[in-house]
Amino acid sequence: MKIKAYIPVLLILLLVSCSPGATPEATDAPADAPTMDVQVLNTAVAATVSAELTRIAVENPSPTTAPATDTPEPTATETLPPSPTLSPLALDDHALFVADITIPDGTEVIGGEPFTKTWRLQNIGLNTWTTDYSFVFVAGELMDGFPFFLEEEVPSGGTVDISITMIAPLTGGTYEGFWMLSDEEGNVFGIGENGNQAVLVSIVAIEPTPIPSSTPTATPAPTATTAP
Repeated sequence: MKIKAYIPVLLILLLVSCSPGATPEATDAPADAPTMDVQVLNTAVAATVSAELTRIAVENPSPTTAPATDTPEPTATETLPPSPTLSPLALDDHALFVADITIPDGTEVIGGEPFTKTWRLQNIGLNTWTTDYSFVFVAGELMDGFPFFLEEEVPSGGTVDISITMIAPLTGGTYEGFWMLSDEEGNVFGIGENGNQAVLVSIVAIEPTPIPSSTPTATPAPTATTAP
């Protein structure tokens, strides 16, 4: 830039003109030559320097730098997906197992003895269970059970206790039977998410203790006596 070239010269002029010990040396000028006033010289130099600096500033304008502004960057707003609305699976005929009222799974029963299994079920389907609905055996061990027709209507949301009388097998072991509901047309349904699972009866049959048979004692025959 041009200002770099002019500044040293101007500074030298200022230092020389303003220095208190700097006085013009005697010259061989004629005695009648006019004497230059030091104050006038300093004023002229200062005016020249000021004019020169002004000219340089005009010819070399400083770049204008806009003040930095800390503009916050926009914060991205996280958009969460809407929560799914969960609704239960609506089936026309659907049951919910509530409880084993009698004979919990694993109950021991003496072989040959009758027992009554009772389930509590809830109607969670859309249809009302009418008295044409029945409770039927579908798999496992029947254990002399019989289908059961509902004795009263069960509306949607209602509960019912269903009891089946069975007989424990004579041979010891674990026995399981599976039962489901059936509509008036014979279509079976039950529990589970899709209404296609059966309810269970599970017992442990205990072989009955055999009763020992009694052996009759032989009565000795009378001995014949001989007359004297």
